[in-house]
Amino acid sequence: MRILGIDPGLGATGDGIIEDSNFRLVEAGVIRTKPNTPIQARIEKIFDEISKIIEEYRPEVLVLEKIYSHYKHPTTSILMAHARAMACLVCGKLDVKLVN
Repeated sequence: MRILGIDPGLGATGDGIIEDSNFRLVEAGVIRTKPNTPIQARIEKIFDEISKIIEEYRPEVLVLEKIYSHYKHPTTSILMAHARAMACLVCGKLDVKLVN
């Protein structure tokens, strides 16, 4: 079974795919967006890149890191939620089981 892990972030979304039978790393990378780019373009890029990864590597499951940020920085949670939502949307569109 292939498992795609996503560490969501608006500026940098990490991804990695393992095969669970022997924990072999299949792919790992970072989706980067630029702060001066409009928000809609940034989340579209995250959606498109996660979609490409799923279409190329065909993971059965996507594991999504939970949001954590310090209570003094609520904006961080909101920005991370944009990337998290794109991963959830991709799972729905491409019929990949989501674990979050």
